[in-house]
Amino acid sequence: MKCAPFTVGNFLDETRCVSVDPDPQQVNGPCQTSGTADEPTDDCDVGLVCGYTDENGAGRCIPRCSGSPSSPGCPEPNETCLTLNQAGTVNVCLAGCSPLDPVCPAGASCLMAGSVDDQFFCVDAADPVRLEYGAACLVENQCGAGLLCMPNAHVPGCAGDRCCTNFCDLAEMEACPAAPGQVCAPWPGPYLDWEPPPGLENVGFCSAAM
Repeated sequence: MKCAPFTVGNFLDETRCVSVDPDPQQVNGPCQTSGTADEPTDDCDVGLVCGYTDENGAGRCIPRCSGSPSSPGCPEPNETCLTLNQAGTVNVCLAGCSPLDPVCPAGASCLMAGSVDDQFFCVDAADPVRLEYGAACLVENQCGAGLLCMPNAHVPGCAGDRCCTNFCDLAEMEACPAAPGQVCAPWPGPYLDWEPPPGLENVGFCSAAM
């Protein structure tokens, strides 16, 4: 048996024990999910979960965190434990990325998420069908690669409360070609006094001029 996350009220919030596949896949190996969000199964080994899945449920095995919620660990030194629920029981080990030069698997976007508020990660899609620029969104990882979900005041013509807009490079003169009137604004981070870590100083997002 292994511990697998499952969905409660549209969010990955709890875990349960599920059977391990007789011939399990290992880290970064191809994997297949089955069942439902409420009763998930995959063919990854113990300590792994099938992530970055496409519309057919195919993805690759990524490690879950080891240790305890108060002192989590990851197998590789360049990985960080990203917890996705308050209890810390829904978690994965991911390497950092930059939204200006993302190297993410298909079906993932370079975004901030979960418990770590000073780093970007290749985050799994909320839905296999990714939203395009200007589409109404609810959460960050509904938008396609290179996009993020921001309040409608930032996105001209946005028909919802929030819409997808582009990340941009503050060092580029023409960084926001998708919509006239948008400029590359500094990435606000999770807090007003957020200071970008090294390597992320030029991360911005395309915003209507205010």
